[in-house]
Amino acid sequence: MVFGTFLSVSELGWVQVGFSIKRHFDGSIERYKARLVAKGFHKRPSIDYAKTFSPLVKPATIRIVLSLVVSHSWSPHQLDVKNAFLHGFLQEDVYMAQPPSGHFDIKDLGPLNYFLGLQVLHKDGTLHINQLKYAHDLLQKANLLNSKPASTPLAAKVLLSVSDGAIISNPTEYCELIGSLQYLTFTRLDISFAINIVAQFMSAPRASHLVAAKRILRYIKGTIDLGLTFTPQTAAARLSAYSDADWAGCLNSRRSTTGYVITLETNLISWCSKKQPTVSRSSTESEYRTLSHACVETTWLCSFLHELGVRLRFPVQLFRDNLSTTYMATNPIFHAHTRHIELDYHFVREKVALGSHQVCLVPFVDQPVDLFTKAPHKPRHHHMSSKLVHPVKPSLPGGGVLTQLFFPRLHGSQLYNILLAISLSCCKSDFLL
Repeated sequence: MVFGTFLSVSELGWVQVGFSIKRHFDGSIERYKARLVAKGFHKRPSIDYAKTFSPLVKPATIRIVLSLVVSHSWSPHQLDVKNAFLHGFLQEDVYMAQPPSGHFDIKDLGPLNYFLGLQVLHKDGTLHINQLKYAHDLLQKANLLNSKPASTPLAAKVLLSVSDGAIISNPTEYCELIGSLQYLTFTRLDISFAINIVAQFMSAPRASHLVAAKRILRYIKGTIDLGLTFTPQTAAARLSAYSDADWAGCLNSRRSTTGYVITLETNLISWCSKKQPTVSRSSTESEYRTLSHACVETTWLCSFLHELGVRLRFPVQLFRDNLSTTYMATNPIFHAHTRHIELDYHFVREKVALGSHQVCLVPFVDQPVDLFTKAPHKPRHHHMSSKLVHPVKPSLPGGGVLTQLFFPRLHGSQLYNILLAISLSCCKSDFLL
């Protein structure tokens, strides 16, 4: 992105005009863009000088809409609205010319295939979304395109601490890397816990933390084609939530980790992996707080789906692998001394009593949320992640990103023969490269 600056005649001071290139998912140029940023002198060189920001919708909302698109066999189209974003708090009066007749131009971009860094693939009535190009750009920026892939995002039983290793010289690069990885969780929920861990050291990152962050990138290198798959649902679908907690798992604060996954029948629409704000005095307390968070999220999702006119089957099922938590939610007399979690307790109890929610026990082996609260060994990680994210061979003309990513040193006849062999094998399985 190239920026030019000039002095505005208004009281806004400096105004920046930024020129950038918008690309398709295969890297080809879609169009050239220009942005005007008022009071651009507030930006900092090498940090956010070349960045522009605008508010985005909640990710769960997009995933719900995509699930409805598949279930109703709709043909989604992309629209580009030429408008202006006013983001942030300003003390001054801002004067801008209004578009003719007060209308904004809308451009039809055709069938939905690529937006917000998400590649959308349609196949046999299903819909698959991934962030292949975005992940490739991250690897390229970190100079890890030719790195050895890692089998898991985090090494099992390796705990990071705030005082482990030397402080890195440029913490800004670490913060930018973690922020970029967080957006990758839009479709890659299998790395949510790993990113939650490394994000806790952004104030004073150390060498061990950077090594862990780069391991996540090396894991992405080996699983770059993974994404979410949406399948058609029944007329009256049901919300289900799987939740779990890792009691006192944080080495630095002994706080617990909350993890939950919410599905609309078989489609994943919302998930969370984060450290709890306070220390729990028992495993039951940490488990029940996690159950309360999942209950709150499903309550909001029920309200949102109701506004969209979607019929749901009740009760919402809250799956747990903790027996005492299940008893607490259904028995009003059980654990009468748990006043320290009284608000969470009564919130869940009220939902269960109303019949809108039901707490169910799920076996440990069928609990996919362990991936959001701890770093399992390779077999367990692959078993759980295979239930959440799925690979699809994307359609990239001329090899595109896959050619650059997996065959960077091949040239001439070698590259041609490999691509030809892959194309033939993909055609036999009714896929296109």
